[in-house]
Amino acid sequence: MNALEGRWRASIRDLQEKEAYLDQQACALSADYAGLADIDVTLELINTRLTIAIRLIELIASTRDPETVGEMSELARRAAIAGAQLLEELGNANVSLDQKELILEAEGYAEARELFKQLLLQGGGAFFDAAVEDARAASLVAETITASIQKFLRPDDTYAPVVHTERLPPILRAIMKTLFPVLGAENQSEPPYGIEEGAQEIYSAETIKMPLSQAIYYYENELLPDLDADLQASPGDAFLQREIDRIESIVREYKQLRFVPRSTPVIMTPNFYTESISQFTSDGELLVPVELPVVFGSGTNLERLQEQVEADVTRRLAGKGVSEELDEQYRYLKSLASGRRGSSRLPSYKLDIPAGFGALKRKFPLMRHLESKSDFKRLVALVAQGKRKEALKLLSQPPLASDASPMELP
Repeated sequence: MNALEGRWRASIRDLQEKEAYLDQQACALSADYAGLADIDVTLELINTRLTIAIRLIELIASTRDPETVGEMSELARRAAIAGAQLLEELGNANVSLDQKELILEAEGYAEARELFKQLLLQGGGAFFDAAVEDARAASLVAETITASIQKFLRPDDTYAPVVHTERLPPILRAIMKTLFPVLGAENQSEPPYGIEEGAQEIYSAETIKMPLSQAIYYYENELLPDLDADLQASPGDAFLQREIDRIESIVREYKQLRFVPRSTPVIMTPNFYTESISQFTSDGELLVPVELPVVFGSGTNLERLQEQVEADVTRRLAGKGVSEELDEQYRYLKSLASGRRGSSRLPSYKLDIPAGFGALKRKFPLMRHLESKSDFKRLVALVAQGKRKEALKLLSQPPLASDASPMELP
């Protein structure tokens, strides 16, 4: 190692050590608590990666050795992409509306915005230019998208009630209401049940369901410390004492629970049917109710169709050699090393869809057509009319920047 190489490596060593520590923290939390993410740790990791990229860009400007410049550029590119990817995943996280506000209002998020802007102003935008070198792979991706849209074209909100309980004799009605209170509810509305664009609704609930490990973590690390602090500020408060005893009793009960996850996942739409019917996550962890108020949106038919197609395309392309990052995740989930998080028989149904879709999107910009509502509606209309060639032609064009810009932050 020459003196020049030693100096630039030493200048980012502390940042790289910090990145490794934060990454280890984030991965350990996710592995131990069913994908749980600490917003502060995640934002600090994002900012550290973006800072590394900016620092390297500054060092490149004063370096003349081509070999050193090439090595520094590659490290900067990896740090920039990893930081931007994590920032995008955090912004697209499947959380309630009130939780999204917490993310956007976090101090680290404002810093991430500024660092990202600084990265772009210093020429870091070139790191995100995805030049598609494999035309055959891009063609396969486009064909897969049209096939997936065709698969989900038929509306799935037009099913009729299985049984009209109100029309049954009194004794059968009583049995249905007892054994099947949801399936056999009386006077169910007729289809269609979906929500069109512009008719979205906002709902709230006093409780949510969490994986067992996350519920215990929330009670022990969030709720109980807050209650203890309130009790110290108001000693002898009987209500607080009873509430602390109640929560501690719940934690003891949850810690005693033992369950055996399914060896094969329930193949249903993730985070909807799987959890509501089986009461387990797709990874096989028990779901339990937690008294935590949340606010969430109803979503629309178009958004649901977008999610279905994005997930289906990601699964279809896993292991096909179009994205090494996606294939690596697929191979790991198929191996015994993945434990209960993987599946040797159905690894594609265990994929981290947001991460897999992100990997495809970074390599194939045409994937952003699936995020653009205007482009996606055009694709759906073309496929529905049997105009497959026109749909493929649309996919070969850049997506509309107005609602699918890779450089736009909230």
